[in-house]
This record gives sequence, structure tokens and C-alpha cells, in this order.
Amino acid sequence: MEYGVERIRGTRDWKNAMIGGVVTGLAISLASNNHKDKIVMDAITGSNIATATEFINYLTSQKLRTGTCL
Repeated sequence: MEYGVERIRGTRDWKNAMIGGVVTGLAISLASNNHKDKIVMDAITGSNIATATEFINYLTSQKLRTGTCL
């Protein structure tokens, strides 16, 4: 999902993960026939998880490049 957003937006940044997480959360929630309030919560949760993963990946790769790995 993130790759598709990256192609549409034409940039590579953390916002692609956030948008991809929203769309994925929505798709999973809609497929499980949740109520409206649950669909919004699932979209927010998907966005949070995807964005956090992107930030952790970025921080980890920075530490590996600079040699400050634990």
C-alpha cells in the first residue's frame, strides 16, 4: 500500500506510511463489517502503527549507517 501511495504522490517520506496505514485500516475494518465509529478507530490505529514502524525503521537505519548501534 505504501508503495502505491509513493507512486501517486511522487515523494518518499513518512506520510506515505501514514496514508497507507489509513487505507489498510479502513479495508480491514470494512471487510469485517464494523460499525462507523470502529471503522474510524481502525483507520487511525493502522495509520499510527504504519507511521511508528516507518520512524523506527528510519532511526534504526541511521544508527547502522553512523555505527552507533547498540
